Amino acid sequence: TFSDSIAAKTSESCQQCLPGTYQTTPGQTACIPCRKGTYSQATGSSLETTCQLCPVGEYQDREGSQTCKRCPAGTYGFKQEATSIEDCLPCEPGTYQGIAGQSQCEDCPVGFVTSSPAQTSCDPCDPGSYQDTKGMDECISCTVCLTGETDLGGCNRTHDRICQGLCF
Repeated sequence: TFSDSIAAKTSESCQQCLPGTYQTTPGQTACIPCRKGTYSQATGSSLETTCQLCPVGEYQDREGSQTCKRCPAGTYGFKQEATSIEDCLPCEPGTYQGIAGQSQCEDCPVGFVTSSPAQTSCDPCDPGSYQDTKGMDECISCTVCLTGETDLGGCNRTHDRICQGLCF
C-alpha cells in the first residue's frame, strides 16, 4: 500500500497498489511499476515477485502492465521476459504461424510452401508443380513424359508424375 498524502497519520489514508505495481516498503507515496517484460494482475501487492515474467511468445514493452502482448501471427517468441516486439522473430520461408503468441513456427505440409518470411499460412503448389517434403519454400515443376513414355501416375501438388520408358 501507499499514501499520496504526505503527512498521513492513519492507515485509512493508504491506498492499495494497482495491478502492474507493488510497494515493498510501508509509508511510501507511490507504488513501483513492474519492469518491462513482466506483468501483474494483483491489487495491493507488497512483493516484487508479484510481477510475473511474460511467457515465451509474449512481450511487454511498458512498465507497470497488467498483461503481456502476444507476438503477432507470422512470428514467434523465443524467450521469457521479452521487452520488445523485436523479440518476436519472423517465421522463416517454408514455415508459418497462424496464431498470435506462439513459441515456434510450423513447417508447411507436403504440397504447400511459403516463399517469404512472416507468413500466417502456406500456399498450395500450383497445378503442374508439387512439393513432396514438408517445410519447403518452393514447389518443383512436374516431370513431363517424353514422347513414347507412359504416364503411370499424374502429377499433383504432393508428388511428381511417374513416366515409364520404352523397352529396348
